[in-house]
Amino acid sequence: MINLTDGFVSHGQIVWCPNRSQVFVSRLLEVSAPSLETASVEYCNQLEIEISVILHMLPDEVLMQAVWMQDLDHGPLLKKYYKDTLDFAKQPWVERERNAIFVEQMERDQRGELRGERLLISLRMPLGCGSGEVTDELLTASHHGFDLWISEIKGAIGRIGGIAEEPDENRLFQIIRKYVDPVADLDPYAQNDPSGLSLCDTLPGDFVGEEGLGFYCGGLHHGFVALSVLPQATYSGIIAQILNVPFRNYGLTLNIRSLDPAKELEETESKKSKLERALRSGRNTRLEHSISALRNRIQSLASGEAHPVKIQMIVRAHDANAELLRSKLIAVRNAIGRMQGAAGVEIALPTTARNLFLAGMPGAPIVEEAFWHKVDDVVAANLIPLTGDAGRSLEQAQAIFQTSRGGLFGVRIFGGKEGHEYPRHAFVTGMTGSGKSAFLISLLTQSNPFVDYTVIIDDGLSYASFVSVTTGGKVRPLILGVGCNETLNYWDTGGLPSEGRHVADIVAVLHLMAGYKSDEDADRLREALLESFVVRFRAEWAEKWLGSEGGRKASIRQLLRALIRFAEENSLNGDLAEKYSRFHAWAVQNPIESQAFVDEMPPEDEDLDENLLIALSFARMSPEDMPTHTCFHDWLKKETSSQSSHESEVQMLITLLGSWRSDHGAKGALLDGINTVDLSAPCVHLELGKLGETDEALKALVSYVISSKVRNEITKRPRSQKKRIVIEELGAFIKLKGGERMVRDFYERMRKNNAWVVSVCQQVSSLPESMARSILGNTRLAFLFRQKEQRDLDALQRAFHLPGNAIDAIRRFGEPTVEYGAPFLCWEGLNEHDRVTFATNRATPEMLYVSASSGEHFEQRAMALSKYEDVLEGVIAEARKS
Repeated sequence: MINLTDGFVSHGQIVWCPNRSQVFVSRLLEVSAPSLETASVEYCNQLEIEISVILHMLPDEVLMQAVWMQDLDHGPLLKKYYKDTLDFAKQPWVERERNAIFVEQMERDQRGELRGERLLISLRMPLGCGSGEVTDELLTASHHGFDLWISEIKGAIGRIGGIAEEPDENRLFQIIRKYVDPVADLDPYAQNDPSGLSLCDTLPGDFVGEEGLGFYCGGLHHGFVALSVLPQATYSGIIAQILNVPFRNYGLTLNIRSLDPAKELEETESKKSKLERALRSGRNTRLEHSISALRNRIQSLASGEAHPVKIQMIVRAHDANAELLRSKLIAVRNAIGRMQGAAGVEIALPTTARNLFLAGMPGAPIVEEAFWHKVDDVVAANLIPLTGDAGRSLEQAQAIFQTSRGGLFGVRIFGGKEGHEYPRHAFVTGMTGSGKSAFLISLLTQSNPFVDYTVIIDDGLSYASFVSVTTGGKVRPLILGVGCNETLNYWDTGGLPSEGRHVADIVAVLHLMAGYKSDEDADRLREALLESFVVRFRAEWAEKWLGSEGGRKASIRQLLRALIRFAEENSLNGDLAEKYSRFHAWAVQNPIESQAFVDEMPPEDEDLDENLLIALSFARMSPEDMPTHTCFHDWLKKETSSQSSHESEVQMLITLLGSWRSDHGAKGALLDGINTVDLSAPCVHLELGKLGETDEALKALVSYVISSKVRNEITKRPRSQKKRIVIEELGAFIKLKGGERMVRDFYERMRKNNAWVVSVCQQVSSLPESMARSILGNTRLAFLFRQKEQRDLDALQRAFHLPGNAIDAIRRFGEPTVEYGAPFLCWEGLNEHDRVTFATNRATPEMLYVSASSGEHFEQRAMALSKYEDVLEGVIAEARKS
């Protein structure tokens, strides 16, 4: 029987007591670091530098240890996802899809198919109590003795885009328990009293030696491979050969101990002298190479360029089946052999296996003297397995997808801590048929419980079935085009004040209606005239409305005074529309208090700015009270006599704008009249595809007015609400007159209104350079699907600083299949470093049915679903047929 070295947890440390004369203490860090799979050269270089700096600091009595494990328990993380579904998913479709994902991944986890990495870094040193008692004072002092090194490690991990956190004592105990009993069902939220528990009590049973394999304990066979021959050369990322072995339940420990540079220099010079004496007897090429290598080492040690350390690499694996374990160990040895000539030896002696098990345990209760190698700090840095998400992306995941290596990763469209969240704008690109639609609809479905408002600007009704099944058929697409029976009144502010931005929008619409002049000066004159007309008409209309009902002007004055005081008391910045939006949100939640607040204001106040009064009056007008294009045009015709200096231009404007009246043609009916397009529902689906059948001017006008109204609706809503804007067929949208400006406005300005923006584009190389900079520069999530065109791949590499292997992978992505899904690359822009994840979207049959976007399927689906009263029941039934 093999006994486990005893120890206990206290003062945030693991205290090891291998015998009565020795006591060691260890402090641990749980680390989440970006994957080495797609690491850039710059990242690898910085990683090497950061680790080397830490190794230079460590005294020789301190053991540094990196413990990497492919054994993440996904159960608690998936249960959190399920709990979010129960708590927040209100739509049957959303609940069904999220539950389907939960069930599938839980079943994979129970079958042992889900891969997940964990990484621990620990420091171990003698307590210094001799054979005396371990006191609180000694443990407190030892804890502080680690502080400088722990702080440096945390800083280094942070600078490479990772996170290093110290586990509490309960978590420390669970870490050791999981190591010695890998199949233990641990509750990460359970609270124990670890200080009162002996670590040897965590053993699931006796350790029974197995000749030729290792040992058997708790229903599992344990085997070990130790690094016996160093790689001939190393580079940052070489350790991925071992980390990418395609199975679960194995791990790697790298123990590092610093050496005295002076002693190493002396020993190296002595070795060189001996070899030089041996060389005198005759020329020997092998000796000459060895002497040359020793000279280089002497130079690097003497200059301080290199710091000497010694390392020990232990790879361990376990399995309930002894033969499967043997195959794992063979795969590990082969992986080591691919590391530039390195070699590993399988441990057959049970006592050595026991010692390596203890030496590889987090915190290192003992040090096994075999299999140590002297190297420079750079070599050690390259062999540290500094990678592993530890499931961190799943902790607050709003959507879950599978990684290409058999794991899971979570996506958050809103980042930050609860109460301080912010939108992470996104971009989706890929060639036709690469799986973009199914992915984005899955992302929208999964994240739906966490948003309050969604606007989809569609082109071809790609999202019609998704919107219908999500809302239970309550929301129909607003199809905008000639003869669509909808009216977009560009004068209607949507319940906001009419100030600078609204005036500019009206001028822009009128300018589009009248057309742009080729002569720049003449065009500027046209714009200036339009602006002066809009300002005057707007003021006259407001004055007329204010005086049309007794007491109306006084009540608006009271409201303005209340708004000013509210902004002062709450230190609100921004324009009148933003302040009014905040006030309106407060008033909706506190109707009695807000009305009393307004009533306190004096009804007459000559100090108020009349321009603000005019602007605010539009916020209180009903859709029927708003001016229309015909109203403005009739007013303009009366103004001809007062514009004698520009009479010809005014007459031209009257003629050109007259063609957009509702009584002068079908296209005018779309923009002239009482507004009928309501954007206040929780989900709004705008279809612009029908505009392709009209002239360019009308398409540009409708797109401009729609984007303005979307912006106004989002501005009007409380910033605490989370919003989404989805732009389908970005390439077609930006070709419209003013389309680039509208999209740029969404990506650059919507973040402050807590609105997440995502756009879909087939060819990123088709985007104008300025547009690409604006969109991609404000993007924090990019989902990149199959792409074959080299110019598109080059554009993606420049935009997201992707390494060459990532671009090659995108080029090699296969077509989506039902069995394997659609492969894609997820790029995340983090604070200091980017994160790249290879993933796949495996959609349910119902999701594939809803998201299919081919013309034939679209028509068949529309006809089939029209036969069902319940859209979800129809989707389920029809998906089974297909």
